[in-house]
Amino acid sequence: MNVSQIPTTFNSYSVTTATPVYVDVHGSAFPMTVTAIPGASGSLSVFYSTTNGAAQNPGSANWLAWTAGTVSANTTDGLLAPVCALKFTAATSTGTVEVVS
Repeated sequence: MNVSQIPTTFNSYSVTTATPVYVDVHGSAFPMTVTAIPGASGSLSVFYSTTNGAAQNPGSANWLAWTAGTVSANTTDGLLAPVCALKFTAATSTGTVEVVS
């Protein structure tokens, strides 16, 4: 039996309460799976942008919240169409976001 492995990319990001995390995903494979893992008693917000260069110039980009909204429990959602950048913010405690494409 021949078994082929589909190449995937996995990245994990630590999100502190002090600073948003911006990730350039322009050119990444889609669909993309995003898992938000809030810290203890904390919450995480995930946003995406279709503005070219959004990760490099976040103040000039249009940002949309992912469909799950702000989450306080481990949550996974998928992005089916290409986007240019992701933005993660944490409240109360440091959380983690995992991205697989």
